[in-house]
Amino acid sequence: MQRHLILTLLAIWLLLAACVQQPQDNNPIPTAPVVQGTPTSIATPAVQTQPDSPTPTAVLTNTTRSLIIWLPPEIAARTPAGSDTFLNQLSAVTADFPDLEIRVEQKAISGQGGMLSYLRTGRSVVPDILPDLIVLPTNQLSAALTDNLIYPMDGLLNAALLEDLYPAARNMAQIDEQILGYPFALTDLGHLAYTTSAFTTTVPITWPDLLGLSAQSFLFPGAGRPGTTLALQMYLDAGGQLVNDVGQPSLQAEPLTQVLEQFNQGRSSGFIIAQSNSLATIAEAWQLYNSGTATLVQTTADQLLLSQTGEQSTTSGFAPLPGLTDHLTPLVNGWAWAISTPDPAQQALAIEVMTGLLNDTRLTEWSLQSGILPARQSAFALWPQDDPYTLFLGQEMAVARPFPATANTTIMGVLGNALLDVLTQSKTPQAAAEEAAATIMNN
Repeated sequence: MQRHLILTLLAIWLLLAACVQQPQDNNPIPTAPVVQGTPTSIATPAVQTQPDSPTPTAVLTNTTRSLIIWLPPEIAARTPAGSDTFLNQLSAVTADFPDLEIRVEQKAISGQGGMLSYLRTGRSVVPDILPDLIVLPTNQLSAALTDNLIYPMDGLLNAALLEDLYPAARNMAQIDEQILGYPFALTDLGHLAYTTSAFTTTVPITWPDLLGLSAQSFLFPGAGRPGTTLALQMYLDAGGQLVNDVGQPSLQAEPLTQVLEQFNQGRSSGFIIAQSNSLATIAEAWQLYNSGTATLVQTTADQLLLSQTGEQSTTSGFAPLPGLTDHLTPLVNGWAWAISTPDPAQQALAIEVMTGLLNDTRLTEWSLQSGILPARQSAFALWPQDDPYTLFLGQEMAVARPFPATANTTIMGVLGNALLDVLTQSKTPQAAAEEAAATIMNN
């Protein structure tokens, strides 16, 4: 019996993959025309734009079964090799499904025309074009479940798959024993990268020791979320709490002062490069670091792995992020598969396809080609184990924790302002910490 594989993907899928980092929520999403053919031969779609409308232009034909998958560009188009690998794997997974039509659409997570917007409004308007299986950031799973945008996987997911996840990913998947989704990739695992020629010994793992290295210099995105996340990790490492005794958001002045003092000393001594005040992203800091501006940089596994997948790969040393008395425990986010159909039969079909894609060999291949960390321990065990960076990342993922939900937008904003005040030397560490604590208390 003939089956159709219908793929609706972002225009210039392969060209855009090399440069997409963040979705532009307010732009229309171009797509390619429908491609029909056998599952063993997937053509690269020609370019065709599609208006920003609530319904796709392609319509599923009348067959026995269909499955619609929505992916964000950060997953679907991270690298050209990863895009090809995913399509080939999907074709292989569904090859034994007779008369099954599959549509893969690429959509931004949020914003006008985004995935979450469609899911909120589409069920009562155009339910037939909504997805059965989607990929979401792990930190959005709980809210999506509360809004009835996704459905729990309890009773559908093989328990062995859950047990194989790294501890941080397992925590992301479950709330109160309910399985919200299945994390398959870990992101934002932060660490240091450094110029190997600048160090004759190992890189120190504490800020006081780093600040004593007069010949070295440090660059980080102090004006953006990654820099704030570094300050947050140090604050938690210093014993700081994000909620008070009655469960309200809180920042404590004393541990925050300790943290901000490290940044103040680094800035005053010249160890922290002045450009850190204006950098907002890991990519910006990485580009400046590669120009030779600093010998150390705050980066993430996402950035370093991506740099190794391109034609102009770079080689740097790596080390954990420093803390006050020891290296910091990594905080990670992730991407998860989620069920977005209420139909039990479609849920079962979606789980079967998802499980096929999560096969450890397939997940290994896709993650290596995409330059992203797999959340399954068995998949990461198939990465090249003779690579020191692989061994380092395995150690970090084993102890990583999910980014805390209590570090909400307000706390991160206030913490970021305090950090920037110290980096620009407009406030003392104590003044900035006390103001931050008072702002949260009075908010």
